[in-house]
Amino acid sequence: MKIRSYNKNDLNDIHKLFYSTVHFINCRDYSKDQLNVWAKDNIDLDSWGERYLNTYSIVVELNDNIVGFSNIEKDGTIDMFFVHKDYQSIGIASLMLDHLVKYAKANNIETLMSHVSITAKNFFKKQGFKIQSEDQVKIDNISFTNYTMTKAIKTIKSNKNPEN
Repeated sequence: MKIRSYNKNDLNDIHKLFYSTVHFINCRDYSKDQLNVWAKDNIDLDSWGERYLNTYSIVVELNDNIVGFSNIEKDGTIDMFFVHKDYQSIGIASLMLDHLVKYAKANNIETLMSHVSITAKNFFKKQGFKIQSEDQVKIDNISFTNYTMTKAIKTIKSNKNPEN
């Protein structure tokens, strides 16, 4: 497995990964209506692309295929965090999170925060995140539950980003 920085040529692949993962993995915890508003088939790819170019964004490749992606904002918010539906439970999520923690430490970010699905909650708990709140999110008049979770980390005095 290889972690590398996101580039604009990854956009279609990460959208497909996001869509299929939400619809095939998160269906354990969310209804079809909830999944359809959360992961829409037709999205504004330009705004998605801007999102990743304006944050520290990574992809994980295995055999030249993207099998995971994530991004973190300068304030420590982990925005997106997804592993391909066919590559669950083989260490990709842990690898990505370790990489984001190294980035945060190198950039003096003291707390990581993410809005986590019911499906991902146990993974984040095992990684030392604490539930701050259970939230009701509403998209297109459809409500669903997620959790605001945080993890305090010790920073190191450096301003260098981790590289591959």
